[in-house]
Amino acid sequence: MPTVVERKGRFTAQVRLRGFQSRARTFDTHAGALDWGKRIEAIMGSGSQVSDPEPKDVTERAYESCGVYFLFKGSECVYVGQSLNVNRRMRDHRTRIDFDVYTWTPVAPAQLAVVERMYINALRPVHNHMHVIKPRVRDRQ
Repeated sequence: MPTVVERKGRFTAQVRLRGFQSRARTFDTHAGALDWGKRIEAIMGSGSQVSDPEPKDVTERAYESCGVYFLFKGSECVYVGQSLNVNRRMRDHRTRIDFDVYTWTPVAPAQLAVVERMYINALRPVHNHMHVIKPRVRDRQ
């Protein structure tokens, strides 16, 4: 469970999980801080790297990594994608897809398509609707 502390009318959520760098972020409401903390804790629990959508919150080195990324709106994953440069790709998505937070997991370039497809089929994000592999319906004659 994330820790939420009130300071000067604002609420700071802190997430600590063994084996991960601790994360903290300040919000105007207790509910917003708690929701963010629970999402980050769930992402960390899955073993993925965590990054906020604002460039000031994440190092440039982390952005330029190759991997599969996940865009979240609230607690729902709305898009799964792949990139050789996550920083450049996030700049593109900020103008086209509404999301609160993203996470990514490092993947070797040769495995990007396979891993991306696996996550799309498992999560079925709303913005990946055209890429979901659906079972075939055979014509009956």
